[in-house]
Amino acid sequence: MTRMVFTAQALYQTMLRAFPAEFRAAFGEEMAEQFSERLADAAEQGIWTVALVGGREIWQWPAALLRSHFYYWRKRRQHIGQVWNRRPLFGVPPFANDGRFSSQKRLLELLPFLFTMSLIVYLTYWPQVKRAAPLEMAMVWAGVVPLLALLLGLARGLPRWAYPYAGLLFGYTLWLAVAQRLVWLWMLLSLTAVSLAILAVIVNHGERPLPILWQQIEASIALDWTRLSFGLFGSTPLLILAAFDNAFLNHRTPYLALALLVMLLTAFAYSR
Repeated sequence: MTRMVFTAQALYQTMLRAFPAEFRAAFGEEMAEQFSERLADAAEQGIWTVALVGGREIWQWPAALLRSHFYYWRKRRQHIGQVWNRRPLFGVPPFANDGRFSSQKRLLELLPFLFTMSLIVYLTYWPQVKRAAPLEMAMVWAGVVPLLALLLGLARGLPRWAYPYAGLLFGYTLWLAVAQRLVWLWMLLSLTAVSLAILAVIVNHGERPLPILWQQIEASIALDWTRLSFGLFGSTPLLILAAFDNAFLNHRTPYLALALLVMLLTAFAYSR
């Protein structure tokens, strides 16, 4: 019984580490003491009561975790301009400017959609052209250019215009995985990378400062969480190609052009 109680307390301490640092500082010690008292009372009634108390905490933990993170995220966002309103000499870099307030940056946001739309239309509705050079250009654009743009965006603090390039690169790697029949490997690697990143942020955020790159990414997402969906939308050109995989055989189909037009209008709405 003593070992079970000790294991439950250790598990509860681990679960508390997933909460925001502000929450742990305010309520962590009190919650741990209350849980220990409930475990002590349950231990007097038997092992099943201890298991019931522990199971109830595990059942309620995900909802409480989401509520606490959402609350402190909103609280930090309200003071975002006051905390990082200028670049300090040492410390956290400032937030990247939101591209919606700059016509030049809006053009950078729309550029991957404009170029891929033009290239797809050119290759589909002009069947008499020699496609070797355009296809090579398409491969370079879909792979190398988005990677370079994403690296440039990371160097600039991950502004809004960098997200569509990340989405295009994401879709390109998935496209290659499907072509090489390595979808399961791609999914495994992607889920592993995302899980490790989230775990690193949750566990280490309250213990020591994150690396500058992670702080920039966190600041960029905290400024406007819709950037994540905008980034995923960057993979739309490749999704359209997958949906109209026989478009090269039917050059007169209007649906591919309509889908590309809707994609461009949606990207413009995102940039607004």
